[in-house]
Amino acid sequence: MLAPIKQALPRWAPRSRAVGPAPPVASVAVNMRPTESSWGGGNQWLAQIARYLAGRGYAVRFDLAAPVDVIVMVDPRVGGLIGFGPDEIGAYRRRFPRVHCLHRINECDARKGTHDVDRLLAEANRAADFTLFVSEWLRDYHACRWFDPGPPHA
Repeated sequence: MLAPIKQALPRWAPRSRAVGPAPPVASVAVNMRPTESSWGGGNQWLAQIARYLAGRGYAVRFDLAAPVDVIVMVDPRVGGLIGFGPDEIGAYRRRFPRVHCLHRINECDARKGTHDVDRLLAEANRAADFTLFVSEWLRDYHACRWFDPGPPHA
């Protein structure tokens, strides 16, 4: 007679009820907002990485208005879709020294016939803990000009 009750007890036990969503694994701030219009490969990468991170429990934002664990710098040139740059990242990291910064590099002067992008990237890279080049060719190109391959990079 007690067997059915013993079997039912686990179902009747009080269950913890989640209130609101689970806390994020970590918070990531990306300095470029994605857009629906055509904007090139960087925007495609951004949309995919934001979707990937959000789907795995990370909070992804496009500003530095709230605490973050990691900053991703896609482009150092502030304006348009770029909400903050190396100066703001530096100021944020002085206030919150445990925040890490990843710099994604997908540009160079040789590719577009410009004369200021390499210098901007070199200056911006000072804010980064880790540098991510989109190709080995681009890494080698910048290593011949300004990039020190000693610190962490890929």
